Amino acid sequence: MKKILTFFLFYAPVVAHANGAATVTTLSPVDSQISAGSYTIALGETDDPKAPRTWEGPIEITTRGGSHCVVNDEVSLIEKPLALVGGHYLYVPTYSGSEGALYVVDADTCAVAWKSKNYVGKIHFSGDWVVIPGQPRMKIGLRGVPTPAIGE
Repeated sequence: MKKILTFFLFYAPVVAHANGAATVTTLSPVDSQISAGSYTIALGETDDPKAPRTWEGPIEITTRGGSHCVVNDEVSLIEKPLALVGGHYLYVPTYSGSEGALYVVDADTCAVAWKSKNYVGKIHFSGDWVVIPGQPRMKIGLRGVPTPAIGE
Protein backbone atom coordinates (compact mmCIF):
# COMPACT_ATOMS: atom_id res chain seq x y z
CA MET A 1 0.00 0.00 0.00
CA LYS A 2 2.87 2.37 0.83
CA LYS A 3 4.36 1.92 -2.67
CA ILE A 4 1.03 2.73 -4.31
CA LEU A 5 0.59 5.83 -2.16
CA THR A 6 4.16 6.93 -2.90
CA PHE A 7 3.53 6.49 -6.64
CA PHE A 8 0.31 8.48 -6.43
CA LEU A 9 1.81 11.34 -4.41
CA PHE A 10 4.94 11.72 -6.50
CA TYR A 11 4.04 10.59 -10.00
CA ALA A 12 0.32 11.24 -10.41
CA PRO A 13 0.76 15.04 -10.63
CA VAL A 14 3.23 14.54 -13.48
CA VAL A 15 0.79 12.28 -15.32
CA ALA A 16 -2.05 14.72 -14.72
CA HIS A 17 -0.06 17.56 -16.26
CA ALA A 18 1.71 15.60 -19.02
CA ASN A 19 -1.13 16.30 -21.46
CA GLY A 20 -2.13 19.57 -19.85
CA ALA A 21 -2.76 22.71 -21.82
CA ALA A 22 -1.62 26.21 -21.09
CA THR A 23 -4.20 28.93 -20.66
CA VAL A 24 -4.12 31.23 -23.71
CA THR A 25 -5.61 34.71 -23.25
CA THR A 26 -5.84 36.87 -26.37
CA LEU A 27 -5.01 40.48 -25.49
CA SER A 28 -6.75 43.61 -26.71
CA PRO A 29 -4.52 46.67 -26.43
CA VAL A 30 -6.14 49.98 -25.57
CA ASP A 31 -4.18 52.57 -27.55
CA SER A 32 -0.64 51.35 -26.79
CA GLN A 33 -1.19 49.59 -23.47
CA ILE A 34 -2.43 46.26 -22.16
CA SER A 35 -3.40 45.25 -18.64
CA ALA A 36 -3.16 41.48 -18.30
CA GLY A 37 -2.90 39.46 -15.11
CA SER A 38 -0.36 41.18 -12.89
CA TYR A 39 1.24 43.07 -15.80
CA THR A 40 0.90 46.41 -17.49
CA ILE A 41 2.43 46.16 -20.96
CA ALA A 42 3.34 49.23 -23.02
CA LEU A 43 3.82 48.55 -26.74
CA GLY A 44 5.26 51.88 -27.88
CA GLU A 45 3.87 54.28 -30.43
CA THR A 46 0.91 53.05 -32.49
CA ASP A 47 0.13 53.49 -36.17
CA ASP A 48 -3.35 54.89 -35.42
CA PRO A 49 -4.47 56.00 -31.93
CA LYS A 50 -8.16 55.59 -32.85
CA ALA A 51 -7.84 52.07 -34.31
CA PRO A 52 -4.36 50.68 -33.56
CA ARG A 53 -3.14 47.74 -35.63
CA THR A 54 0.63 47.95 -35.13
CA TRP A 55 3.08 49.32 -32.57
CA GLU A 56 6.73 50.33 -32.85
CA GLY A 57 7.99 49.04 -29.49
CA PRO A 58 10.02 48.74 -27.42
CA ILE A 59 7.80 46.67 -25.15
CA GLU A 60 7.96 47.77 -21.52
CA ILE A 61 6.50 45.52 -18.83
CA THR A 62 5.62 46.59 -15.30
CA THR A 63 4.29 44.26 -12.61
CA ARG A 64 1.84 45.18 -9.88
CA GLY A 65 4.77 44.80 -7.48
CA GLY A 66 6.51 47.64 -9.30
CA SER A 67 9.30 45.78 -11.08
CA HIS A 68 9.95 47.01 -14.62
CA CYS A 69 11.83 45.67 -17.62
CA VAL A 70 12.22 46.40 -21.34
CA VAL A 71 12.15 43.69 -24.02
CA ASN A 72 15.07 43.51 -26.48
CA ASP A 73 14.47 45.99 -29.33
CA GLU A 74 14.63 43.08 -31.80
CA VAL A 75 10.99 42.53 -30.75
CA SER A 76 9.57 45.57 -32.51
CA LEU A 77 7.06 46.41 -35.23
CA ILE A 78 4.41 44.55 -33.27
CA GLU A 79 1.04 43.45 -34.68
CA LYS A 80 -2.05 41.59 -33.52
CA PRO A 81 -2.93 39.07 -32.19
CA LEU A 82 -1.03 39.26 -28.92
CA ALA A 83 -1.63 36.70 -26.17
CA LEU A 84 -0.65 35.93 -22.61
CA VAL A 85 0.00 32.23 -22.07
CA GLY A 86 0.26 30.42 -18.77
CA GLY A 87 -0.04 33.69 -16.89
CA HIS A 88 3.36 35.11 -17.85
CA TYR A 89 4.45 34.28 -21.41
CA LEU A 90 3.68 37.09 -23.83
CA TYR A 91 3.19 35.98 -27.46
CA VAL A 92 4.24 38.85 -29.73
CA PRO A 93 3.88 38.70 -33.53
CA THR A 94 6.19 41.12 -35.33
CA TYR A 95 6.85 42.03 -38.93
CA SER A 96 9.56 43.49 -41.11
CA GLY A 97 8.60 44.15 -44.70
CA SER A 98 6.47 41.22 -45.85
CA GLU A 99 7.82 38.71 -43.30
CA GLY A 100 6.73 38.09 -39.75
CA ALA A 101 8.21 36.37 -36.71
CA LEU A 102 6.51 35.29 -33.50
CA TYR A 103 8.34 35.88 -30.23
CA VAL A 104 7.54 34.39 -26.85
CA VAL A 105 8.67 36.74 -24.07
CA ASP A 106 8.86 35.88 -20.38
CA ALA A 107 6.92 38.80 -18.87
CA ASP A 108 8.71 38.43 -15.53
CA THR A 109 12.18 39.01 -17.00
CA CYS A 110 11.54 40.45 -20.51
CA ALA A 111 13.78 37.70 -21.89
CA VAL A 112 12.93 36.15 -25.27
CA ALA A 113 12.10 32.51 -24.50
CA TRP A 114 11.44 31.43 -28.10
CA LYS A 115 11.32 32.78 -31.66
CA SER A 116 9.60 31.24 -34.68
CA LYS A 117 11.03 30.90 -38.14
CA ASN A 118 10.04 33.80 -40.39
CA TYR A 119 6.67 33.49 -42.11
CA VAL A 120 4.41 35.37 -44.53
CA GLY A 121 0.82 35.97 -43.40
CA LYS A 122 -0.90 36.21 -40.03
CA ILE A 123 -0.72 33.88 -37.06
CA HIS A 124 -3.80 32.85 -35.12
CA PHE A 125 -4.60 31.00 -31.93
CA SER A 126 -6.98 28.06 -31.77
CA GLY A 127 -7.51 26.88 -28.20
CA ASP A 128 -4.07 25.92 -26.91
CA TRP A 129 -2.54 25.87 -30.40
CA VAL A 130 -0.78 28.59 -32.36
CA VAL A 131 -0.98 28.39 -36.14
CA ILE A 132 1.89 30.01 -38.03
CA PRO A 133 1.59 30.25 -41.83
CA GLY A 134 3.72 27.70 -43.68
CA GLN A 135 4.71 25.85 -40.49
CA PRO A 136 3.27 22.89 -38.60
CA ARG A 137 0.70 23.95 -36.04
CA MET A 138 2.24 24.27 -32.60
CA LYS A 139 0.88 23.01 -29.29
CA ILE A 140 1.33 25.51 -26.47
CA GLY A 141 2.46 23.45 -23.50
CA LEU A 142 2.45 24.18 -19.79
CA ARG A 143 5.93 25.70 -20.05
CA GLY A 144 4.53 28.36 -22.38
CA VAL A 145 6.72 27.59 -25.38
CA PRO A 146 5.11 26.05 -28.49
CA THR A 147 6.17 22.68 -29.86
CA PRO A 148 5.27 21.17 -33.25
CA ALA A 149 2.40 18.71 -33.27
CA ILE A 150 3.58 15.10 -33.71
CA GLY A 151 3.15 13.88 -37.28
CA GLU A 152 2.67 17.34 -38.81
